[in-house]
Amino acid sequence: MITFEIIGERIKVKRESLELSQKELSDSLSKIGFNLSRETISKIESGSRATNALEIKALGEVLNITTEELMQENEEKDLVSLFRSRGDNLSENAISEVEEIQDFIKGLIAQKKIDRGEIKMKRYKHAWGE
Repeated sequence: MITFEIIGERIKVKRESLELSQKELSDSLSKIGFNLSRETISKIESGSRATNALEIKALGEVLNITTEELMQENEEKDLVSLFRSRGDNLSENAISEVEEIQDFIKGLIAQKKIDRGEIKMKRYKHAWGE
C-alpha cells in the first residue's frame, strides 16, 4: 500500500540525488507557478503532511520524475502471501502461525530501526497537561 511516508521518501531521495536543498526545490517550484515553502516540503518528505495530486504533479515536473514513479505500489509480497501463492494446501492454523512469525519479524525490524534512529517516536501532549 502506498502511503504519504513512502511518497515523501521518494521525493526526498530524488531531490537529494539531484543535489537540491529543500529551499532550492521550493524556489524551482515557484518558477513554474507552484508555491510550496521549504517547511512544507520538509513535512511532505517526512510523511507528516499529505500531498495532493497537483503537488505531486508539480514536484514530479521539477524533480524530473513521473507521477507514476512516485505513486507506484511496491511489488513486495508479505510472508503470508508467499505461502498462500505456493499453492500448498496449508491449514488455517499453519497460516495463522506464519502470520505470527511475520508479525514478530516486523516488530524486530521496527525495533532495530528505532534503535538506529531511523524511526522517530512522536511525542503527544496529554489533554490534561504533563
